[in-house]
This record gives sequence, structure tokens and C-alpha cells, in this order.
Amino acid sequence: MGDKLRKVVREKFQGVSPHRYGDNPLELLFSQHWQDLNSRPTTTTLDYLMDRENRGLPDPPLTDREWRVANTVVQWLGSPVGFGFLREVLGPHVRKCLVKALKEEEVDVDVLLDAIFKLPMPGGAR
Repeated sequence: MGDKLRKVVREKFQGVSPHRYGDNPLELLFSQHWQDLNSRPTTTTLDYLMDRENRGLPDPPLTDREWRVANTVVQWLGSPVGFGFLREVLGPHVRKCLVKALKEEEVDVDVLLDAIFKLPMPGGAR
């Protein structure tokens, strides 16, 4: 991807609080991954999500505000509150998967699950 396209993508896929990246590296990680996922010069993930016919061509085209809202939600998922939401939603499913995988082992699944979610995140986020 060229520098010009990279700059457009970086600006287009930024939420309302990029100043939080320094204190919340996980927010930056979520935002960067969202940018990478949407770095194609044609259709993007959000284009597909917002197109009822799944063609990647929402009608009407997405507004800058709609982009800003989507980007802010993605960034929020990396925040302490947003990641807590993900843990609440995914935790029971991950627990079931761990129980199944460790069925023959004598491991306390709750301790293991807690340890997984307490692992240091890239960039030092928790």
C-alpha cells in the first residue's frame, strides 16, 4: 500500500478518541487491526456489513459519521470497559471450549480462563 493510501486509511478509520492510544495500547491494537482489515482500496468490511445484499455496495454510500461511529466502537472494544464486555460475552464460550479440550486433565478451568484474560497484551495493555 502506498504512503498516500496508507494516510487516507489511517484518517478514515480513526475513532473519536485517538488520544487514548498512548494510555490504552489495546485500543490502538484494535484500531490498527480494523485499519488493516479495511485497507483495500475498493470495498471494505464495513461496506459489506452495511449492505443488505452483501455486495459491499451500501446504498446510500456510508457517510463520514457512520465511519466515525464504527471506528469508535472498534476502538472501544479495546478499552478496559469494552474488553470487559468482550470477556463477559466470550468468557462462557471460551470456558466451554477449555472444559472440552481439557476434559482429561486435572486443571481448574476458571483459574486458566482468568489467567488467559490477565495475560499482558501487546504494547503493555492489560
